[in-house]
Amino acid sequence: MRKFRDIEELDAWMAPMDYEGFFYALAPYGLTPEAKAHCDQQIALGVENELILKVMKRLVRMDLEEEYGLTHRPRAPWLSVVK
Repeated sequence: MRKFRDIEELDAWMAPMDYEGFFYALAPYGLTPEAKAHCDQQIALGVENELILKVMKRLVRMDLEEEYGLTHRPRAPWLSVVK
């Protein structure tokens, strides 16, 4: 299982995943075959594949944020040039 330092790292990891790859990669994190079966059923009923994937990525992100205590990456303050 991969460890994430912050939310941005998690988002970057999940961003390129397609539908099948998402469920495969997230299985070690507790995403069950039943969840995929439910999503497959929704797609069969006419819900767009991309919408299902977007929602699932958001739900998994929220779960992993809470479980691992992930926060946003600290932002560096703006720097200014001084003469």
